Amino acid sequence: MIRLNREKEAGNVDPQFVNLHTHSYYCGHGEGEIFEYAEKAVEAGLKVLGFSEHCPVKENRWRKSRMDYSQFPNYIKDVNKAEKDYLKKLKILLGAECDWDVKNQYYSYYKDYLLSELGFDYLIIGSHCINIDGEDLMVFKQSQSKLILHKYTDNLISAMQSGLFLIVAHPDLFANSYRTWDKETISCSRAILECAEETEVVLEINGNGLRKPKIKTPTGLRKPYPLKEFWEMANNYDIKISTSSDAHKPEDVAKLQDGFDFAKKLNLDLSWYCID
Repeated sequence: MIRLNREKEAGNVDPQFVNLHTHSYYCGHGEGEIFEYAEKAVEAGLKVLGFSEHCPVKENRWRKSRMDYSQFPNYIKDVNKAEKDYLKKLKILLGAECDWDVKNQYYSYYKDYLLSELGFDYLIIGSHCINIDGEDLMVFKQSQSKLILHKYTDNLISAMQSGLFLIVAHPDLFANSYRTWDKETISCSRAILECAEETEVVLEINGNGLRKPKIKTPTGLRKPYPLKEFWEMANNYDIKISTSSDAHKPEDVAKLQDGFDFAKKLNLDLSWYCID
């Protein structure tokens, strides 16, 4: 599995030319072929492009927003082909954005099958669903709920502690539906940030959230995420932070500047990391 380091060394790629969060038509809510993203990345001057399609599981759980398990071999084949086709122009990495269950039932699947047997370069944890009484609920579609907020936090922390994931996608995703900054969100944000500091998992400022329409909150309009208050708190911790496009269409693959601008306003350091 690749690593993101704090140390700058000769030959490392500046993070402004790296995007490790990319989707395609395979996820069912994206568009475009793998090669189209690679072509747009080359045109924009990217040096490293990681594909991180929403990872299916054998029983097709979470299938409403994931590729069907039967498509998995074709996804891997397309990424590997693009890696060879663009070898001299772009470093392409094979990854997946995974969901998690606190029962750890997918630990072996992710570790032994994806990372070991199939040779995935990295995994991202994107905790989208919370299981309540046997039903998987999409976090960002729920009304403001303390139960969902705390379940989300517990789920995300469990995933971070597994040691399987390089990056946490949109760790502040809860802000899409929990729209009040209060003692509940402060407590949960603190727990996530403390875990990130302990585990050294990278937290992502999500570019897709910055491209979404603003939502109504008790204090006015704001983007659904990234959440300014969450990232202001992040300055109090020794954590790794990156940004990504989270592209779901080819023309968005290199849209990273908004994330860097967001980080700059809050004095967050995104210049630290480089890829082994």
